Amino acid sequence: MQSDLHRGAPPSFIISIFDNSELEFYEWLAANTLLTNDQGTQETIMVGRASGVMYAWEGMFSGETAVVQNGDYIYMFEGLYNTDTDEARGQDFKDLLQSVSFD
Repeated sequence: MQSDLHRGAPPSFIISIFDNSELEFYEWLAANTLLTNDQGTQETIMVGRASGVMYAWEGMFSGETAVVQNGDYIYMFEGLYNTDTDEARGQDFKDLLQSVSFD
């Protein structure tokens, strides 16, 4: 059922951290597709000098996810938006990623 009514929560930024002392980065991504919501189109990125991937996705919300590994930890940054035209929230998410430091 489609509706023009607002559904769900307000735009959000979520940061999740996972212990990953056993798998290679891309093995972890492949083993956690339900968690990461990866829909297959990735671009390589750097966040706080850690390399990883970023991708956009759609569901109840539109969003972007950046996943990087630093040491034995996976850092997943998610930006959730009510529509895919919310450019201001998209820029805020990019600014958040640029502010990350793992020092």
